[in-house]
This record gives sequence, structure tokens and C-alpha cells, in this order.
Amino acid sequence: MTFNQMNASGTAFPANYYCTWKAQGAWRTQNSHSAQEMRDRIDADFLFGADGVLPALPEEVRSELIVVLDDGWDVARGTLHESNSDCGRFGSLIPDGGKFPALAALEPQERLRALSEQVKALGYAGLGLWVPANYYQEDPSASREARLRGAADFWTERGKWCAYADIRYLKVDWGWHGRDIEYRELMTETVKKYSPGTLMEHVVGVFDMPYDPAPEVQNAPAFRDFQELARRTAAVSDVYRTYDVVDTLATATTLMRVAAFFDGTLTAKDGLLGLVNVEDEVLIGAALGMTVGVMRYAGQPRFNEVIKALRWQKLAPPFRAESGQLVCSKELLCDRFFFDTAPEVWPYVGQKTIAQYAPARMARCAPLAEVSALSEEQTPFVLTSRNPLTGAYTVAALPRTAPGRYKYRADAEITVREVHTASPLGVFGSFGLLRAFFDKSLAGKRVLARDLLTDAVQDITPQVRCEDCTLLLDGAAAKTFTPAQNGDESEAAFVLTVTD
Repeated sequence: MTFNQMNASGTAFPANYYCTWKAQGAWRTQNSHSAQEMRDRIDADFLFGADGVLPALPEEVRSELIVVLDDGWDVARGTLHESNSDCGRFGSLIPDGGKFPALAALEPQERLRALSEQVKALGYAGLGLWVPANYYQEDPSASREARLRGAADFWTERGKWCAYADIRYLKVDWGWHGRDIEYRELMTETVKKYSPGTLMEHVVGVFDMPYDPAPEVQNAPAFRDFQELARRTAAVSDVYRTYDVVDTLATATTLMRVAAFFDGTLTAKDGLLGLVNVEDEVLIGAALGMTVGVMRYAGQPRFNEVIKALRWQKLAPPFRAESGQLVCSKELLCDRFFFDTAPEVWPYVGQKTIAQYAPARMARCAPLAEVSALSEEQTPFVLTSRNPLTGAYTVAALPRTAPGRYKYRADAEITVREVHTASPLGVFGSFGLLRAFFDKSLAGKRVLARDLLTDAVQDITPQVRCEDCTLLLDGAAAKTFTPAQNGDESEAAFVLTVTD
């Protein structure tokens, strides 16, 4: 099964989405540091106004993204979530009339449908919604049996609403039943019974902070149990999300979470997509066949990576977790960042240096890359994959973070093997030398390079060296056919194809 699903009208749509959460804290304003401020921010003007976040995204990416409205879309301004007892205030699935005044006079399911149509009118693939892992006005004092019966009734009704409004995605996050697999499975089965085209994303908040504990802690029984809980949750999900990270260490944190998640048996129940979502780490998604939840917004540094990743996924779509077991190197790299902020500001680690470890090399359905660098600090994270749906091969060299150096490029010599001449080779990031071993001789062949931002194609045969089945591309030469990005700091990305 591919990443495309069919809606009620028989039209295919993707599983990647644009999430409003980060924009709720920073779009055209000073950064908001509290979840309350971010929750209050989302409304019709924020989404659809002349300076709204959705009209600002490039039209070319909209059809590839579902819009997921995050926490706050269905509650009035000032609604508090200060303790666990407040969970029942959330999850009505009714757009708040104060935030969406043009919808206030409509019946609940009509509000939802109108909001969905407004998103699709902008060219997006559809509407998705954040919901908690509980139901609206649930009584926490009731027996478990009563609460499950109430949940079945509630999600039956809301599942019908989702079908009526053509809701494409439910992002199920925190709530009273955050770690309750039975409840999450009930949600999935009930919603999909009535709205089979709605994708269900689950996650367990197994990390207390947006970064991971040290490797020795991850080897402890408690942490391993908690990873098993994550895999059990994934079994009842169309999409399992790797969960929140802090931007400065997002690459290492996400890679380690992916590695830990795949270190066990992964099987989604029949009829579910069984995909992994790596949130805003779009290069990881592109390189390892995973979906993304884009949070960066138009005009933000590195936004071009979104365009490049989505374009590449047309050739190398996300695929099921169980379709390609992850292989990781034993070698770990460590990224570090000093948080020069007050301790009370999220992520609450002010005046500390946080270290994050992850495997130096990771691969799905392909051999691990071979990497030669002068030092650990000059070694990039290198990811490889061969897409089981299309045969497309990907290699990505991801930037590193160290004290005083945020997302710096570490140009190393990279070797990849078992590349097929009949399939495209997607290359992300920078390198000193790329050596690719193909399955057939390259003698007499031409090599074309297509930039993933501009789609410009060049014949680069004179700029590469071919020795029988081996292609060698110098990193400096690669920079000549990856054009400037008008100040955007995104990693380079291009597609190599071999032709007669």
C-alpha cells in the first residue's frame, strides 16, 4: 500500500501534512512561549486572512499537504489546560464560533464541512484536525467500562462527521488515554468504520522532554518497555509520529527515536497504512521513506527543503514500517547545543548544554553507506534507502550541530552501493566526494542531474568520472548545478539519472 489513500469521491491524497502549531507561536508576531498563547492564536484570520499562514505557503506544495489544525482550533480563547483534569474541555470537533465567526450559526457538522471546503479551496489536499486521546466532556470519575462505551458512542458520531466533512487526518495527541492502547484502537476502528478515508495518527508521549536520554539510559529495561509501548501503539495507527523535538537538536533526536522504534517487531493491523511520521525533519522523511508533518512556514530559513522533499517523494513515496527494516551503524555521533535561555522558557533547560546521540549511518532496504571523514565532528549523519514501491535510491548527508555551530555541513567522502541504473538516485546535502556503485556498467552512458528546487536538468557527464559500474562525483562540482536559493539555507538536493 502506498502513501496515497482514497477519499469518499475516489480521489487520491497524500499522508504528509502541514501542521499549524509552530506558526501559532511565531507567525508574523513575537514568539509566544506559552501553550495558552499559542492555543488562543489559531482562528479564521490567522489561517485564511490576507496575512494568514495558509495563503502564504507556495501553491506548488499545497496539493501535497493536508492542513492539520493543531491544539486550540475547537476551544474558545482562554480555555485552560493546566492539569490533567482539564482534558475533557478539548476534542469537541466543533470549530469554535468565536474563532470562526462566519461558521458560528451553522450546525456542528456543517461548520466542520465549511472549514474543510475553505482549506481545499486554497489548493490543499484537505483538512486534518488535532484531537486529544479522550472525548469531549468525558467523565473521569466514571468506570472504565462506562468511559469506553461513551467513547464508542462519541467517536461513532464524530466518525460520521469526518466522513460528511471529508476530514483527511486526525492527529491524536495527549489526553486522559494517552498511553491506553485499547482506547486508541477503539478510536481508530470506530472513526475508520464510518470514515475510512480519515487517516489516524497516534503517538505516546514517552519522552518527558523534546530530547532523549543518554544512550546508557536507553538500554535500561524501563526505556525498552516504553519503546515496546510505542510499537504497540503503531500497530493501531495509520501513522505513528516520533513526537516533539527541539529545533536545534531535531536531527539527532529524531534519528535516535527512529532507530529505537525500529529496534523491534513492527506490524500495523490490516487496513492501516503503518507509516512513520518524523514531523518537520523533512530530509529524514525523504531519505528513509517516512511521512512528514511540516511545521516551518513560508519565509522561514530552510523552507526550500520542504519543496525538495515533497518533490522527491513523488518518485520515492513513504512506505510501511514493516516493508523495510532499518539497519543502523554501531557508531554514534553526538550533537550538542547550549541553551542560552531562562530555565522557565520551553524546553526548560536554560543555561545547560544538552547532548543528543544517534547512529552515524542508517539505511532501509539498502546497504549502509561508507563514510570517510577527518574526525567525528566532520562526519555527517548519512542515510540511504531503496524505495520498495518504485526502486528509487536515496542518499542524504545531514548537517550537524555543535557548540557555536548550528546545522553546519560536514563534507565527507561517501560511498553507496547497489544503486540501479534503471532507477533515479536522489542526493540530499553536501559531500566531499560521492562514490556510487551501480548494478550495470556506465560505459557509454550519459548522466543527467535535475535540481529538486527548480527542476532544471543538466547533462553532467563531463563533470563525473565513470569507471565501469562506478560513478564518482566531486562535491565542489555538484555545487555548480545546484543553484543559489535566494538566501534560503536549505540543503542541496538533486536527482541523478543514467541514460543512453
